[in-house]
Amino acid sequence: MNTPTSYQQGLLAEERAACFLESKGYHILHKRFKISVGEIDLIAQDAEYLIFVEVKFRQQMTEALEALSLRQQRRILAAAESFLAENPCFTRHFLRFDVIGMTPTAQQHIEGAFWQEI
Repeated sequence: MNTPTSYQQGLLAEERAACFLESKGYHILHKRFKISVGEIDLIAQDAEYLIFVEVKFRQQMTEALEALSLRQQRRILAAAESFLAENPCFTRHFLRFDVIGMTPTAQQHIEGAFWQEI
């Protein structure tokens, strides 16, 4: 059996993260929202928030949770602004930017991992 590429591992991690969020009562609105300046892995909603989620897969959890750079945060913010412009029905929601760190055997959800006024 072939070892999955890092791209394939990332896709599998995003699917695992979506299932994890759904098990916590979140509703997944969009997967892999892409625009020219950025991408958001998952866009979810709970009772209070519209949540933009970045999923990071690494072999060690500390590496996964530390993998989100400032540049990536800016790209996520740009994509979030685009999503809100395309979906004005969500502009009155509270917003949150989360990270889910994934390893082959575990996941950790960091709510409000970073913040920027939009």
